Amino acid sequence: MTLTPKRRPGRKLAEDPARMAYGSPEANELIARIHQIVNNSGGALAEAAQRRGMQRQTLDRLLHKAQPDWHVVELVVTYCIEETGGQDRHGWLKEVNGLWEKSRTTAPGTGAATALPAPDPDPGPLPGPGPLVPLLGLVLEGRYELVAEHLADAGPVDASGVGEVLKEIGNRSPGAAAAVIQAAVAQGRRDMADTWMQALEDCAEDVAAAVRRHLPPDVPDVVDPPEPAVPAVSIADLDPTAFEGKRLALLVRRGDVAQAATDILVRATPDPENDSARTDILSGMSLGHDGVHIPNAADGVLALRQGDAEDLHTLAAVLGSLVLRGHAELAAVVLRRLGEDDTALATDILQAVPRPQALAVLRASTTVGFMTIGFGATEALLARAPAPVAADFLLAAARDGQGAKEPADLLMELPHRTEVLHCMAVGDHQQTARVLNVVAVDWSLTGHNTPERRITASFLHVAGADSTVAARVLLQFLRFNSRSAADLLYLMETTSAQGDATQVTARALTGTLDLAPSVAATLIARMARREDFPIRLLEQVSVDNPTHGTLLATHMMAQDLAYFRSQIPSMIRQQATTLAAELLQQLAGQEPEAPWTLIRQALTAGATEAALANADAYIATR
Repeated sequence: MTLTPKRRPGRKLAEDPARMAYGSPEANELIARIHQIVNNSGGALAEAAQRRGMQRQTLDRLLHKAQPDWHVVELVVTYCIEETGGQDRHGWLKEVNGLWEKSRTTAPGTGAATALPAPDPDPGPLPGPGPLVPLLGLVLEGRYELVAEHLADAGPVDASGVGEVLKEIGNRSPGAAAAVIQAAVAQGRRDMADTWMQALEDCAEDVAAAVRRHLPPDVPDVVDPPEPAVPAVSIADLDPTAFEGKRLALLVRRGDVAQAATDILVRATPDPENDSARTDILSGMSLGHDGVHIPNAADGVLALRQGDAEDLHTLAAVLGSLVLRGHAELAAVVLRRLGEDDTALATDILQAVPRPQALAVLRASTTVGFMTIGFGATEALLARAPAPVAADFLLAAARDGQGAKEPADLLMELPHRTEVLHCMAVGDHQQTARVLNVVAVDWSLTGHNTPERRITASFLHVAGADSTVAARVLLQFLRFNSRSAADLLYLMETTSAQGDATQVTARALTGTLDLAPSVAATLIARMARREDFPIRLLEQVSVDNPTHGTLLATHMMAQDLAYFRSQIPSMIRQQATTLAAELLQQLAGQEPEAPWTLIRQALTAGATEAALANADAYIATR
């Protein structure tokens, strides 16, 4: 079956290399072919950029250079392959790689003037804020040393103008302004960097504070000592991991999330010319999607923590990008390792990752390589996941598995169990009832802090917050197992210190009668035949809605007339007088010769002792 791409609205990209002026003729041919592939795939550059976590303008600028980098070209072509089914049936990557290699042999700029020129490395003198746009262009290119040199040419007299420029840069990216100051220090201009920070603070204290958070300890934020202090650690002395972490963090802060993720994956992919990765069994087991060595890739991601330890969104952005590329297992490994060192940070990062990607991470945490290892490794991550994400995961596990034992066990141990259970009930009441039913198979009605009582207390809170949702779950529970449902109702009423537990539980029962009157009444009547069933719940239902009381009495008589007739005295002793009166009225219609009418009249008149004595005496003779 051939996939026909769907054309998106919007203007087609130009495909004629003769009408392009991006660089050399070879570069124009490369860009033209990329445009053709985008058009043929039915895709759009805006969507390619969004899917890889960057702005359209950024991708446009990076692609339409005189000599675009290969990772940018690969990003666009890979997106087009995904749009046409995920397999490179046309050999686009190989073809474009050949054109790219060919374009490298020709120096950029030998053709006509570029359509999107690179920023001028020498924007000219700086009169105050001056030529801001060219400087911002240099910042986008990451050429911080040229920005620092240009600002240095202004001299100390124009410090206020430099402060204005840094303010404009810092408003857009505090990390970029910090990188410019760091570049000045690296050029031996520490005193000047201190003056710039002071000028920035004079212009905008809030921007200066944001920039200062991105400066390493070896760059002072004010001019304090008369002689520059020797930094404890210079950039040259940074170990490779810390240096790479800083570089990747700067990439992410500049919006190049896709490039940061690509660099991590490339460094962690074994050299195809080296056979050791294929022959070493242990190394082979550590290979994940696309042959990436997971431990090495995890080290690369964790290096970001050294590069940007204060901003959890840096790590979250990279993890989300990795998941979108199919590396959810790698993201799960990173979060597990983070949790071993800093539980709070791992929790914050997992909650900052978009919901679909976070769910993919949880699912991937049940495997190592291609082997399923169950849910043991998932428990720690699940406890840190937002309630909707945890609920989606548990519901999916319940649907996919033959039983719901593992999801039930995980649910009982979650610290935010009540919120997760509520989200599960809202999302899929049938699977939620199935999970609760698994818990109820062997639960005990005795003890205090048992798993049964904890999960029941959570369900009671759900019922208190949304009785309709709880009723849907309870109706399914009644269908699964009336005996376990009776245990659930008993525990709901007795497991909590809430004074309104009986009313809350009764409202959930009433909700089942509203949803399916005949079916629910039959199931409740069948459940009520248990001697330990809390009949006061049915009394509360009857008091709240007399119509429901009549319906329950009718189905109780139909279910087991002899049993419920024998329970009339017990109901009166338990003060279930409304339900008992309804049963007596229906018994009188079926057995007119019996004294049921007289007993009911005494009961409704408040002569409870007389009604009880007559009921005991008559039932004893039956």
